[in-house]
Amino acid sequence: MPRNHLNTLLYVSSSIPATNDAAGFSAIDGTFVLVKGLQGFPTFGVAHSKDKISDISKGVKETVKGIAEFKDSTFAVVEPDAGTDPGQVLLEQIARDPRGLCSFKIIDASGAKGADGYPTAESGDVVEYAQGVLSDFDKNEATDSSHAGAKVMFSQNQIEVTTAVA
Repeated sequence: MPRNHLNTLLYVSSSIPATNDAAGFSAIDGTFVLVKGLQGFPTFGVAHSKDKISDISKGVKETVKGIAEFKDSTFAVVEPDAGTDPGQVLLEQIARDPRGLCSFKIIDASGAKGADGYPTAESGDVVEYAQGVLSDFDKNEATDSSHAGAKVMFSQNQIEVTTAVA
């Protein structure tokens, strides 16, 4: 059965792990803040350029795998609590910071919903971590059909780390 993103949680931290591995992210785990009002998630991963190499003698151009580049992605949030969501406040603070460094934690939560309506993480749930730069927090245009919120730009700068909730 295909998997969707319902019950998936996004957390943000202004801390960067000392090492880009499960132990490094575990060391900063207490600094992550849940982001509410998500309309999408940042995309993690690596894309490679494709370089064309001409060989005049053969009369062909060959494609070779080029340099790796971590992904850039834009995701959207809506303000669930009249602009007071701590996770969204932290997103904006990080994006406005000159360095913009941050870490993300995404949990595919399988637990029951808590009093706040969000699912809880259970032992064994998949956790994906990534670090990078938040460069934009662009508030949505006010129109008769828009919601308060923002578009957020994230640029990954280390390979993502996948683990499980202990």
